[in-house]
Parts: sequence; structure tokens; C-alpha cells
Amino acid sequence: MIPISYNVRSMLVRKTTTLATVFGVALVVFVLSSAQMLANGIARTMGRSGSLDNAIVLRKGADAELASGLENRIVGLVKSSPGVAVGSDGKPVGSGELVMVIAADLVENPGQVSNVVVRGVTEDARKLRPEVQIVAGRPAQPGTNEVIIGRKLLGKFKNVELGGSFEINKNRPANVVGVFSANDSSFESEIWGDLDTVRAAFGRSGDVSSITVKLSSRAAYDGFASAMEHDKQLGLKVMRELDYFEKESEGTTTFIKFMGNAIVFFFSVGAMIGAMITMYAAVANRKREIGTL
Repeated sequence: MIPISYNVRSMLVRKTTTLATVFGVALVVFVLSSAQMLANGIARTMGRSGSLDNAIVLRKGADAELASGLENRIVGLVKSSPGVAVGSDGKPVGSGELVMVIAADLVENPGQVSNVVVRGVTEDARKLRPEVQIVAGRPAQPGTNEVIIGRKLLGKFKNVELGGSFEINKNRPANVVGVFSANDSSFESEIWGDLDTVRAAFGRSGDVSSITVKLSSRAAYDGFASAMEHDKQLGLKVMRELDYFEKESEGTTTFIKFMGNAIVFFFSVGAMIGAMITMYAAVANRKREIGTL
């Protein structure tokens, strides 16, 4: 049997090939770990955006808020349905919201833009999501062009900062008066403004993308969903808010895992071939020594 010390000295003698083999194996592990961490991070972030205590209502057939459109009159019907929690003021807790996407100028790459979500909300939006806290500045005033931004947007987009001003649409300026946190959820990458202001900016008067309500209890979801989906004329689709955001992340996480596994497969084949070449070369060059041992 060849002594272990002989193998160790052989590796030290062939530093280049040894390091190349180690680097190949390490690269495979790194890519696989990075893909898994990125996919899990996205799923965790999106999961934190939803709550089992809330239900979200979309247009039937729509898979996301951006693809959904509901008439404003439906908001009152949804909020008055059985199973919706009532606030301290005696009114049902719910919010019709409009979700749009704008192109904002990047700070690090002048001349390039990236998409940012703009969410038109009502005063009940923060009651539905108690994790949303103002960490700088103040809340936006209803009926004005004031907005608040998630803290993850800071430093990434031109003029999207506390005290800054930018256009959410052509000739529709918005003034940033506050920065909010939301427990590291996807809301921290959004811009929030008054619902009516966002409607006017995008010409969507009388429309909302979704309606989110707070349930009187988690067990009340089935009754609420049944009442909403029973009326076929309304054409509504109901989901738990947590389930909705987890489903939103499925496509991205699946794609990242697929690409990561595909890259790892090819890297693994390359690493194994490299290891075999190194091994056979070492043996071929020292056949006499091995035979003598």
C-alpha cells in the first residue's frame, strides 16, 4: 500500500495541477450553494410580505396584482363581507390598492434604468401591515403628491431618497417625505403613495389592482372566500396573502434553482475530468516509483 505521506508529497510537488483540481471542486460547491441561497432568500423575502391574518382579492384569472383590475365599487362590497375584521373606529379594515411599475434611473449606472413598483394605498394599508414602520421622515399625507419609499431603494435610484423629487409618470412629480421598513419583506423595495394620486398619475381613475382585508380570525378565511367567489358576476379570486406572495416567488426560485443545477452539472463534469487527468498524469509520470514501492 502506498503511504499517505507519499501522496501528500506528490501533491506538494505538483502544486499547479493540485490547485486546479481543488479550485474546480470548490467552484462547483460555490455555485450550488449560491444558487440555493439566492432562491431561498427570494422565497423568504416574499413570504415575509404576506400574513395569514390577511386575504387578498384579485380579478378572476389574474395571477398577480399587475395583471388584475377591479372597479372601485367592489372595494366596499368586499370590505362589508362576513369574516372581515372591524377596527376600533367600527369600520372594516381593508384597502383597495393600485400597483404599477415605473422605470427609474440607476445611480451606479447613469443612463440605465430599472423597474420599481409603485403602490397606491389608503390609510388602512398600515393597519393591515403593522410591520411597516417609518424609520426616517414622516408618513405621506393623503390627497397629496407625497410618497414614502422602502429602505432598500435608498442609494439605488436617482432622486429616490428622503427629500428628493422624481416623476412617477410624465409631468407627475412625487416628493419623498419618508422612508419605511417592513421586516425585510418585498415591500421595502416599493414606493407607496396616496391611492387617488397614483390613480390620477396613471389615468386609472376608479380602478384598483387588488383588495386586501384583515380577517376577523384565521378560521374566517373559508367563509370569506366562499362569499366572494359565490357571486360569479363579480368574477373575484381570493387567496391568503401569505399564499399569494409565496406563489409569486415560485417562478423566480424555480428558474434560479434550475439554472444553478444546470451550471453545477457541467462544472461537476469538468471538475471530475480535471481530477482524472491529474490522477492519471501523476501515475503515468511515476510508474517506476510506484512499482518499486
